[in-house]
Amino acid sequence: TELQAGRLRAIGLHFKTYEA
Repeated sequence: TELQAGRLRAIGLHFKTYEA
């Protein structure tokens, strides 16, 4: 599902920003 993939990608980016 494209929507789910986009959501996971957004979450990953947020996590990366939070960790950094």
